[in-house]
Amino acid sequence: MTVLIEDPLIAGMAIERTLPLHESSRRLRELYPECPRVYGVAVVGDLSRRRWWPLAEALSADRLQGMFDAAMAETGNRAAVAQQLAATFTHVVIGRVVPLLVLEGRAWDTGLENLWVHV
Repeated sequence: MTVLIEDPLIAGMAIERTLPLHESSRRLRELYPECPRVYGVAVVGDLSRRRWWPLAEALSADRLQGMFDAAMAETGNRAAVAQQLAATFTHVVIGRVVPLLVLEGRAWDTGLENLWVHV
């Protein structure tokens, strides 16, 4: 049985003008309705920027190091932490591009400057 989950992030979107990407996002969320963020994408302009940061900052700021340090404090296992961070960032990008290619035969601009991560 499928249960519809009301996600506060999605419910809080302020969509002023519907774009084709919104329809793509809806189709991606329908892949796993119980956990709509698993495949979901969003137009950053529709959201509050709280807890969102540009993926490009992983290279130029200390966010990635902060995530690594926090996970190390919990586990103490450098290899496990590195593997988890790599898997997370792989899913953030590839886990959304590949399903879109399968569903629609296209993907949106995934340039580093266009990717934001919610943490």
